[in-house]
Amino acid sequence: MLRVAHQFARLSGLRHDDKLLAAVELATKGGAHFVGRDVHDLVAGSRADIVLVDAENVSDALIRCPPRKLVISGGRIVARDGDVLV
Repeated sequence: MLRVAHQFARLSGLRHDDKLLAAVELATKGGAHFVGRDVHDLVAGSRADIVLVDAENVSDALIRCPPRKLVISGGRIVARDGDVLV
């Protein structure tokens, strides 16, 4: 979803940190409906899906789209440094 947010921000001409953050939130939290969930966020009781990247902040992650360091799905580590573990 980071690449989707990146393309959206680029095509929309978003340049300021608050607008870049909004693009990421739209592609993550805002995408709950599209993945069949009421909530798509890191909160108690959620599925525990997360992708970790090496970035200074959200804007840096969006602009650079660094490789995924760790992918957790359903609370289980499923990929690390580009290697699928399941």
